[in-house]
Amino acid sequence: MTDTAKLKATAEKAKDNFIPSFMVSTRDVIELIAALEAAEKRVAELENDEVRQRLANAEHQLYMAELAKNNLRASRKAQFKKRKAAEARIAELESRTLRVNMPSLRNAEMMSDLAWNSAIDHCFDAFIKATDEAGINLETGGE
Repeated sequence: MTDTAKLKATAEKAKDNFIPSFMVSTRDVIELIAALEAAEKRVAELENDEVRQRLANAEHQLYMAELAKNNLRASRKAQFKKRKAAEARIAELESRTLRVNMPSLRNAEMMSDLAWNSAIDHCFDAFIKATDEAGINLETGGE
């Protein structure tokens, strides 16, 4: 291949000295054209490689975004089902009626403190029995 720096220096010298009969050999012109075409081809290949890499990156980002969107959609569906199940359970629990058969108290105002406390204990026991039969977990506190 022709030394392009040498050819350029010769052409500059001819231009500076105004040599109108400056001649370049056909072989040099063909080699310069071949070098130019090779350089242009390499530039195009590099540009294509860069475009392909950017396209691959964009496709990967699109894939990851689609995956995240699908995961979010599945998560939202699962949360919606859980919420509906919880609402149904709450509605079921709220619709239940608890019937408690309280012992009858006669002459409550005439009871002694001992009888009154005994009557309260019987009422409390009736309430506990009713909640147990209904399957309600009752937590009691106090002394």
